[in-house]
Amino acid sequence: MYRIVLCDDNGDYLNIVKGQVKNYCMKKNIRIELETFQDSSRLEEAVEKGKLFDACILDIDMPFCSGIDIADLVRDRCANVFVIFLTAYHNFAEKACRVNVIRYVLKDKMEQELEGALDELFFRLERLECQKNYIISNNRKYIKILQKDIIYIRKVQKDVVFVLNDGKEEKERTTLQDVYRKLENPEIVWLDRGIILNLRHVRKISGDQIEMNGGYIITTNTEHLMELKRHLALYWGGMV
Repeated sequence: MYRIVLCDDNGDYLNIVKGQVKNYCMKKNIRIELETFQDSSRLEEAVEKGKLFDACILDIDMPFCSGIDIADLVRDRCANVFVIFLTAYHNFAEKACRVNVIRYVLKDKMEQELEGALDELFFRLERLECQKNYIISNNRKYIKILQKDIIYIRKVQKDVVFVLNDGKEEKERTTLQDVYRKLENPEIVWLDRGIILNLRHVRKISGDQIEMNGGYIITTNTEHLMELKRHLALYWGGMV
């Protein structure tokens, strides 16, 4: 699932873009978590509080904080984020290109050009997703783990143990906090103090138990199960 944000100070236009993006993703069977902001200062505040996105579709000329400023701020926190600019004005093109966006779409040509821009966006996102991995590197070993192959991660004394879908386990002397920060993957969620799990490997929840691919069973409390169900509703439902 990709995290996409739309921001435009024109509420009517924001709804039009939102509708086109949702229709595109439904047609292409792409799962996204879509957030919209009409006030760019609220988006700025969300990013400064740690909100991360895979892609931003931004109006450029907005009060409080321009689309270019938002793009700079988001990229400071996540170098891999992709940006599409939508604007009614030609004279922003030179500034927008300096921010290294993937597309610059004029609003009066959006119906003709937005689909092509989205094609390019999701092509790049899918290519980046294929490259997502986690690297364990120390004096004894260097291991590259594909994030999609991680079923869950648990803390065992001073080690973090990665349980993989081939039945193997890998260990790293680190903290769960550092692992979670490095993963930066919306499919991988923090269940409780000692467990991180991958949503793509959850098979079902029964009582206080979570059944994972590979036959692994994880037990947790009601509060953590409720939060996990919220994440799964977004993941399985494709919130578009």
